[in-house]
Amino acid sequence: MKKAIKITGITLLSIITFLLIGLIALALNSPGVLEPLRDIEEKEIIGSLSEKNFTEIGGMQQGFFIRSENPENPVILFLHGGPGSPELPIIIPFEKSERLEKYFTMCYWDQRGAGMSFSKSIDPATMTVDQMVEDTQQITKYLQQRFNQDKFVSLGM
Repeated sequence: MKKAIKITGITLLSIITFLLIGLIALALNSPGVLEPLRDIEEKEIIGSLSEKNFTEIGGMQQGFFIRSENPENPVILFLHGGPGSPELPIIIPFEKSERLEKYFTMCYWDQRGAGMSFSKSIDPATMTVDQMVEDTQQITKYLQQRFNQDKFVSLGM
């Protein structure tokens, strides 16, 4: 019985250690930037946009990704589910020849408290619907000015 418990413990410890080493290796090899948009032949799309940004929204730095095959396309502000579950890392591995970025300039915003917009110093009292609406209005204004567009679409999960 003691031998079985010992073997189980060693096995679990080995699995956890292996997973941690893998996660550390991924983190160290991650450049922290988006890859350029590529066509079906894996050639970089000239004039496309694929960037990681931060700006002050609602009194704190918030992060977002902007991607587009043509930055003059209409803008979509993508609001992830959650709060707390950014979508872009889930979307990228599944995109092939068809993606929203072909027809739109996509802004994948990590909302207050999620992903790049997470901070241990966020006052929990600011995690309100009213504050999230205000944050959305501020990033909307940023995108309107940046892309010189009065209208755009908000898409939520």
